[in-house]
Amino acid sequence: MQRILIEIDRILEFFSDAEQAYIKNIIDFSTDEIPKKTSFFIFKCARSIDGNTSQDKLTLFIKILEQIFIKDTTDNVDIVHSGEDFFVELRLRRGEDLTGSMILARNGANGNALSSVTLKGTEASVQRIDLLDLDLPVNTFHRINILAEEPDANESASGDSNALVNIVYLFVEDNIDQ
Repeated sequence: MQRILIEIDRILEFFSDAEQAYIKNIIDFSTDEIPKKTSFFIFKCARSIDGNTSQDKLTLFIKILEQIFIKDTTDNVDIVHSGEDFFVELRLRRGEDLTGSMILARNGANGNALSSVTLKGTEASVQRIDLLDLDLPVNTFHRINILAEEPDANESASGDSNALVNIVYLFVEDNIDQ
């Protein structure tokens, strides 16, 4: 945790005064240690922030901290390599049913589909969404929205979202083959 605090302290200058205070409060809110994998994820995200980082990315970083430290959810963050296949395991709550919807992953920044647009949702408690040959900018972090969408006439996701089912945060590293 100490390394994360040092790295976050390094990047605070890129946030407004109000955002700096909020980030400090988020971290102070946490009383539990976070898993090493999650610590490394936060460390990598923080290391990618500099004076050229957009306000949207800074806001996304704050959302990630909220997810981890306030909502205490660490199973939806991961470090991946550009060009690799990645999957999201969607676990439905009791009584949830995605039958009749198309489920897919979309880039949280621009809405582009990152998975097949023809995957039909079911009533199964666990469903898998594949993101093949992941093509996102490297050495930075991304929000991935897992959506249930209305099917269009061709049985593809229409872009008309029924529900935001889950959010996944990824840090994308260089292709491992390079």
